[in-house]
Amino acid sequence: MVILIAGPWVSSAIRNQFNTVAGAIGSGTTGENFYEPEDIPDPENGTAFAVYSEDDHSLMFYKRRGVPKVGDMFNYRKVTALYTGFETDRYTPIDYNYSNDATNAPWYSRSSDCRSVSVVDGGIKPISISFWFHQFKNCISFDVSKLDTSSVSGIEHIFYNCGNVRDLDLSTWDLSHCVTAVSAFAYRHSHIAIIWNLSNSVLSPRLISSHMDAIGCSQTATT
Repeated sequence: MVILIAGPWVSSAIRNQFNTVAGAIGSGTTGENFYEPEDIPDPENGTAFAVYSEDDHSLMFYKRRGVPKVGDMFNYRKVTALYTGFETDRYTPIDYNYSNDATNAPWYSRSSDCRSVSVVDGGIKPISISFWFHQFKNCISFDVSKLDTSSVSGIEHIFYNCGNVRDLDLSTWDLSHCVTAVSAFAYRHSHIAIIWNLSNSVLSPRLISSHMDAIGCSQTATT
């Protein structure tokens, strides 16, 4: 036998239950499962951070409601090092020997060890990406298409001496505010194909200083 009870309090109870479930989803909790703030992407109001993991020698960029700690397991990897502040910082060589010396980019000490770079979340909007991947000579993969470059003023040395990467897809990059690209692609020791959207860039007259025109470098421009 089924007894159906109807009344205003029933619809109110159903509405309250719906609101509870909706709120749980929005806050990262669903049923018995709980998602930590660092598991929830937040491109508008989140904190940008990067994680280097020795598990797979990866450097991965996120923008989340929370930040993990060194030693945590995060995205199936142990957090070896954690970096923040790179949306507003500008990096340079330590003693201005541009070609070979260290930079003050916080992850530079991992430059020789890193094998892959990935921007996992959208909404990361730096003011400069100069020297970010300077001397990442053993890195074979750069997945940076989600990086918001619309406020970037410089890309100097960003891929300097990245000799093991074979292709770079930069077609999503908006470099309309970028004014310098000195040695951005210099000292590659292998052929590299670059997909570059010149319609989103004012850099065309300056590309000669970026070494994009160097021997062993091909460019696919999209408009």
